[in-house]
Amino acid sequence: MARVVRRRSAPKKRAGKGRRARSRVKFTPRVLLLGGLLLAFLAGLGWVHQVLVERLVHIVLVQEGTADQVVAAAALVARSETVVLAPADGTLRWLVDSGTRVRAGEVVAELANPAAIESAERDLAALEAELVRLQEAQAPAREALIARQTGILERMEEVAAELRTAAVRGEVREVSRREAELGRLAGEYRAAEREKEELAAGLAVLEERLGAQRIMVEGLTVKVISPLAGVVVLELDGLEQVLSPSQAARLGTKGLLAMSPRPAAVSGGETVRVATPLFKVTDGDAYLCLALPAAEGESLPDQLRVRFPELGSWTIAARVHHRGERERNGLMLVVLQLTGAPGQLGLSRIVTAELVAGTYHGPLVPRRALLRRDGVTGVLAVVRNVAEFREVTVLGGDGERVVVRGVEAGTEVVLNPWLVREGSAVR
Repeated sequence: MARVVRRRSAPKKRAGKGRRARSRVKFTPRVLLLGGLLLAFLAGLGWVHQVLVERLVHIVLVQEGTADQVVAAAALVARSETVVLAPADGTLRWLVDSGTRVRAGEVVAELANPAAIESAERDLAALEAELVRLQEAQAPAREALIARQTGILERMEEVAAELRTAAVRGEVREVSRREAELGRLAGEYRAAEREKEELAAGLAVLEERLGAQRIMVEGLTVKVISPLAGVVVLELDGLEQVLSPSQAARLGTKGLLAMSPRPAAVSGGETVRVATPLFKVTDGDAYLCLALPAAEGESLPDQLRVRFPELGSWTIAARVHHRGERERNGLMLVVLQLTGAPGQLGLSRIVTAELVAGTYHGPLVPRRALLRRDGVTGVLAVVRNVAEFREVTVLGGDGERVVVRGVEAGTEVVLNPWLVREGSAVR
């Protein structure tokens, strides 16, 4: 029978202490090395951060100045618009460009049938050529008749002189002969005149046919005129009958935001049918329809200025034509009436408008320099080369600069405060 030998296990506590002791002795140099490396890395990181701060942080000087309080928003333009329809079928040819100011009755376009016009112009050219041939054929006969009449007149003057001489001398028979000769010459002159009239009659018939053909050619081209004075806009967008100055105040923000212009234009050379919408004529004041946050709409003054950055450097005086109620969506419909708006403003239905609600004067700070700390707006002022948080109150401004209260002109502030910790050196 085999003998079973039981081995006594060492106490776990003592064994654990042994392992921990062996581990501590074995890994202590590695830990020390890693710790040294970590400390060196942290020191280097601080140095790198300081270098980045010195290279990347920008400091600006607060200056005294003026800034506009601007509300930027997209707006729909409403003007008095008259849509002009095609008066007939035909191929379109524009005579003016979009944005041209025209008088009432001025021709804007023409509608024509090219095939019919080409045929009629060929007939017209044929008649003109026939007229030229007839004139050339009659020219010798006409010149001969004129020469004959000239000779007759000269002879009649001579006979008249002889008649007077005979009368003075009392030569009765000679007087009778000269009178008879004058009668004969007068008859010859009248006969030549009749021949000239017959030649002219042949020309007159042909010229009459030629005039009728010219009228027919002109009639094949229908002129499209402007019914009133204003600015011609060649692009239609489908909102001409639904967005007018009189209707704008009744829209509401929901109706305004639901409007979707669909620009379309008829190009020159296209064949159109009668009653096809061709263009529109705008006149009168322009109106801007805006859906603004209710707080901004309520704060707008009754009189203000409007800028259009996409259309150039225009600054136009405006007044609040309609200020709606605060709606459930938090918006408010505001309709502005522009005074003296240029006609080009009606070329685009949607524009970006900057509403200048006020002008402020005081210390100017770039908007980028502002930051929020615990719900408080402020700037990082540089005081003895150290970044120090200063609470400020924004009085107003635009997208780039604001006028503030809380720092004075001449104070240096950090332009990119997200790179700097309060209390850190910035030089």
